Formats: sequence, C-alpha cells, structure tokens
Amino acid sequence: MYLISLFLLAKATSSCINHATVPAPVEIWPEAESAQAELLRRGNRSYLTASGYEVVIVSGGAGQQGEVKKFPLNNRIKPEVKVHIEAPPTGRLYEYTVTNSTSSLDAIEYISLVVPHDLGPFRVLIQESASRSAWRPGVSVPIAMQAELHTESRGQYADWSMSVSPENKGLAPGQTASGFVIETQLKPGFTTFYAEGALPNIPDDYADLPGVDAVFISQLRWSDAHVLTIGPQFNAASTFAEVVENFKDGVNRLWDCQGPTDFLSAFRKILDRSDSWASLRRELKNLPPAKSGGLEDDIANAIRITAGESK
Repeated sequence: MYLISLFLLAKATSSCINHATVPAPVEIWPEAESAQAELLRRGNRSYLTASGYEVVIVSGGAGQQGEVKKFPLNNRIKPEVKVHIEAPPTGRLYEYTVTNSTSSLDAIEYISLVVPHDLGPFRVLIQESASRSAWRPGVSVPIAMQAELHTESRGQYADWSMSVSPENKGLAPGQTASGFVIETQLKPGFTTFYAEGALPNIPDDYADLPGVDAVFISQLRWSDAHVLTIGPQFNAASTFAEVVENFKDGVNRLWDCQGPTDFLSAFRKILDRSDSWASLRRELKNLPPAKSGGLEDDIANAIRITAGESK
C-alpha cells in the first residue's frame, strides 16, 4: 500500500559522496587570532569553520571580538542509495533504499531526487509500514539542480522528509530505510540524490546580531550531501543524443570520482561507437558483467531499459 503525496502534470550504491552544491557563501573562520581580528574589522559576524560542519557567529561591537559561538550544521552524513526498478502495468516504479553510513556522525532527516519537471507526470510515494510512517513524501517547484551532472536544466525535487519526534529522530548512522517510491512512465538515466540532516538551531538573539548574514542563516541547507544514482529521466520523445549525453556525463563523473573499471571502460567505448538506438542495442550485448549490487549493476539495467524501449 502507498501513501500518495502529489500528482503532477508535467540496487545501486555510490561511494562518491559530495557536499555543498555551491561554494561556501561566507568566509572561513581562521584559527589564528590575528586573522580573526582582520575579519572582524570588516564588520562580518557570521562564518563557517574550515571543516564546513559548523556556523560561527561572533558577538561584540564593530572591530571587537566578543563571544565566539559555534552551531552545528548537522551535515556530517554519508548517504548510500540503492534503487530497484519495476514495470507493472500501471507504470514504472523506482524504489529507493537509503543507508546512513556507519561513518556518519549526524542523522538524515530529508532526502530528495531530481526528476524532470516537463517530461511527464510522476507520483512520489512511500510504502506504508510502522517503520516508515514518520517519512512524508512531497514535490518541489522546478528549482532542482543536478549537482552530479554537467547540465543547467532544472528539475523538481521528489522528496521525503522525516517528521521528527521523540520516537523518530531521523535516519541515524548505520540505519537503513526503504520504500521511497516514484511512480512514472519515464525511463531511467543518471540523476542526483540529495540527503540532509536537521536544520541548524540558531537562536534569534544570535541570528539577528548586526553583521550576521541573514540570507546565509536562512539558507543553511546549501551544505547537503549528494551522490550519483539512477532515476526517472526520459520520455518517449527523448532523443538518442540526449540519452547518450546523460549516460556519458554520469559515467565520466564516476570515472573521475572512483577511477576506471572494466565495466566503465567498456561502456564508454560502447557509447562512443553507437550512433543509433539499433546500434546501441547491438553493442550492449557485448557489455561486460557489472559488479552485482553496485551502481554499475544499475547503470547496465537502466541503459538496457531505456535503449530497449526507444525507437
């Protein structure tokens, strides 16, 4: 059974975890007191630690240093995502399983996936069970960035947020949750998966201090973690060139991130040699076995689905 969030008109893991979709919006708080004094003389009062894990707010008058207060960003997370694709008569189902790595230090409270906003309808669902009842599905407006791919096009965030309570404190390090589902007719390709921790808790008496960057304080989710995965990307009108460009982009990203493998090397050559759906389908017969249960396994599955259903 599924809980339906919204209807719009319109099993892989990755070890390459990245933080911050955009550069740090404020300066880094230095360790040296002389450097701290120089920054304070400019009138700024809000900074980031060098690790990117904490916000620094400094009280005091112009050019003076008062109390240095640090607030955690709750972004010490390392998400791992797996996807299973099914094609029942009612439409394709993408079901995601998310793990917060044992090496994480914070809980995950919000996850999302970039889906094209103008290629066809999709629904964001969650399998209903006691263990997943605290997660709520939703959809954003078309502002989603593909942080893992080289494209300027914006999509929508298909997202799931945790309703935090004393009983539900997010996806803790070492924990796994499944049943995050997108239902759509769209065919699979590379996309970006995001994970975020709890919103930082910065009291108003610090956030409202003169010299504190109010915009920065209001947009602290800039430091989310993101990884490459497979998700809904193409409709029947998507061209051969668009599909190949997406898969080349994703494979090159993996190559740069984790290094070459026999599978990635062979797949890159197949994409380079193919000039039509027919030739791609022929070439895919020579694709070497992917690592079972890894992202390569899902790449092979995704390209075979998309190429097999395209004309």
